[in-house]
Amino acid sequence: MKFWTSILSIIILVVALELVLPWWSIGIAACIGGLLNAETPAKNFLIGFTGVFLVWTAYALFIDFNTSSILSGKVGELLFLPSPILLALVTGLLGGIVGGFSCLTGRLLKAVVKN
Repeated sequence: MKFWTSILSIIILVVALELVLPWWSIGIAACIGGLLNAETPAKNFLIGFTGVFLVWTAYALFIDFNTSSILSGKVGELLFLPSPILLALVTGLLGGIVGGFSCLTGRLLKAVVKN
């Protein structure tokens, strides 16, 4: 259960910070989540990855549906992606990698300061 509450806390932090800060605020949110978690480093990476992946994929799909796939279709053609949904998944994957490594950094920083 602690795993899912950690993901939920990162989701809330990412959404709150992205309202007022640029895209890189996901790193700050995930790092704070990593500082607060007492999980293993591998689980912390997965927590950060999953939280940011879900937010960015959902937001990319939301934008895609609201703009009738005009922009995402053109960007998908540039990246040789056949579907706008696949573009949303790639967007979520990139954000998830940043979130995972940021959460891992927070966890390892906590271990260094503790010792």
